[in-house]
Amino acid sequence: MFSDKLIEERKNNPDSEFYYYRFFAEWLWNKITKFGKDHKLRWCLRDNIYEFDIVAGYKHKKTDKYTLFSIEVKMNNFPKLLSQAWIRHSWFDYCYIAFPKNANDFASMIYHFGKEFNFLKEHSLGVLLYDDIKENVEQILAATKSKKHKPWKKYKQKIINKLWDLDIQPEPIVVGPSILDFIPELKAKKEDLQQ
Repeated sequence: MFSDKLIEERKNNPDSEFYYYRFFAEWLWNKITKFGKDHKLRWCLRDNIYEFDIVAGYKHKKTDKYTLFSIEVKMNNFPKLLSQAWIRHSWFDYCYIAFPKNANDFASMIYHFGKEFNFLKEHSLGVLLYDDIKENVEQILAATKSKKHKPWKKYKQKIINKLWDLDIQPEPIVVGPSILDFIPELKAKKEDLQQ
């Protein structure tokens, strides 16, 4: 996990993935604000052992449901990028992998993208590419809605709680009658102690 200090130092360095977060985040913001209401976007969202590069979502206008998006960004190591996105895909409705054209190992990233294209398409993962010359984000492969996250619903709710700063209180614990309540002498002693 990266500290806030390290992220701050690297966000202005074009050799760091943090530098590109703002471009991919802007692309995602422009995409999601066309739908729903109460839009949220954060980067470097942490949850225990996981760190999510870019996370966004919106609340549906007529229901109490949320749609979540994730973008995982890397400068190199496409297999790790794909692995992280695959895990995140369980928690989010739409998941993208992203890398810039000036990535440290762009040739390898493109090679692995071509090699994994069918997997990405089959499993609804989208691919974004940042073009430094044109200064824009290109959607190479559109993400489609994940059907994978059903068993991971509690994790999706954790992300919703973090994004919207929801303070979900656990349901109160209802304590049933005690065995002491059925023995008259002990019930009287219990009542005396409570007073």
